[in-house]
Amino acid sequence: MYYSLEITKKRINNLALDGLNFSAYNYSNNTELLNHVNGLSSDRVLWFEHLNDLMQIPGAKLTRFRKILIWDGVGAGLDDELLCLPNLLVLKVNENISVSGHRSDTFNFGSYLQDIDSSKLNTSTIKRAVFYGGLHMRKGYHCNRINILYQAFRMMPEIELFIARSSILKDLAYCILRPNYIPLFVRKLFLYRKSKGVLTSKNLNELNDAILINIHIDNANDYAVNLRILEALNNSIPIITNRYSKGDWGKNDLLTFSNARDLVQSLNRLFNNRSIQEELHSKYFKLWEERKLDFLFETKLKNLSLYLTEIEDTQEYKESSKEKGNKLK
Repeated sequence: MYYSLEITKKRINNLALDGLNFSAYNYSNNTELLNHVNGLSSDRVLWFEHLNDLMQIPGAKLTRFRKILIWDGVGAGLDDELLCLPNLLVLKVNENISVSGHRSDTFNFGSYLQDIDSSKLNTSTIKRAVFYGGLHMRKGYHCNRINILYQAFRMMPEIELFIARSSILKDLAYCILRPNYIPLFVRKLFLYRKSKGVLTSKNLNELNDAILINIHIDNANDYAVNLRILEALNNSIPIITNRYSKGDWGKNDLLTFSNARDLVQSLNRLFNNRSIQEELHSKYFKLWEERKLDFLFETKLKNLSLYLTEIEDTQEYKESSKEKGNKLK
């Protein structure tokens, strides 16, 4: 989620007005984004969106913060130096907050929006199904996504694909090392040939007559925490997603499918029934009106601040931080 640095500054400064002392790093040059506001770094919680960028910063520079929060969307590994930081807290997309190896059911960071723009009910007739996103084979991010899209497209060629390009050469090298991925690579090439280009979140307001297809990354398991869902609802566009049992949404909140055939059958029912479309528009509009503020950047960090205050007072947390600090020395 590469948001504008100026927007991030604005959001964090808004939090400062409420007495929450957050900072962030500039992901282009790894310098502290707000090093001129609200006191010393030792008083602040560092919000860092991109794990790979954080790993380029020496751990010694990070010990001055009260807490370091990392948004780790893919569950990537940390090196030993960072793992030993006593002030480190990693937030993963597919699980609740993890502190010293212990999970809590009280808070899940999930995805978030920097701004809320939705304002009116969409009453347009749904005429088409659209998928936009990436198809990265490496590390198993999107293997299931490739298979579902390929099978669904073969049954319903009118599905519109807007696929972000990734390196064909890297995927080809991946297949040489792992020949069992060659059929998947061929399917990906087929989907690329059918792609209409790249669709961004800025283009979503042009899709009033569409329903968006969402397929979670493979390592998100059964969690429905996905920025694509938030962007669709924020633009009053209905969305159908693969099944989930955990995350930010209740069991029957979102229209779901279980496999490619189920997806195509659901789309056909939707296209052929105007009353179902109207019900879906109305349901999603009401759902978003009730929930949208839950997904604001400020709301997420405010809730997180409360969570931090609670856990920092526990003996278990203090002992774990002390142990990690000793390892760092």
